[in-house]
Amino acid sequence: MKEQTNIIVDPEKIELLSIRVLAANFFIAPECVDIQVGGYRLEYLVDNGINVDEKAIRMVIDGKFQAVDDNQVLMNVRGELSAEFIFNISDMERYLLAGEDKTGMPMIYQGLNVTLMSIAFSTYRGIVFTRTLGTFKDPIILPVTNPQKLLDRPTTIGNELNAGK
Repeated sequence: MKEQTNIIVDPEKIELLSIRVLAANFFIAPECVDIQVGGYRLEYLVDNGINVDEKAIRMVIDGKFQAVDDNQVLMNVRGELSAEFIFNISDMERYLLAGEDKTGMPMIYQGLNVTLMSIAFSTYRGIVFTRTLGTFKDPIILPVTNPQKLLDRPTTIGNELNAGK
């Protein structure tokens, strides 16, 4: 195992094995159907795990969305989506670092974590868009976000996302 250095992450050694939606719930109250959504408040929680023997990394993204009107007042339009992503890293040993994190999980090079989160969150954005297409006035288009920010748990992104604007 090595110290954290500037290891180059080889994307061709990463395989996305599985994508599963674990839970999805979207709600719009009848009184909000004809009211224009001004944007969304978003909150994310990310959990991950590693299986060194299987060369696998699991990431789960839990997101909550709450609509706001043009005056930033919360509306009774909300949603939640939880998705799991399983990656195989064929050259996993390159990314293992000395020691364990505070949860007892093997430590891996942060650049690999950021790369995997970038892939997972981009896919998550597409899932949310597809799942909300036709359920709200406009589908939820999540903002492009720094994947490092998502790894710093929990992450709240407020008022950055404007609907249809």
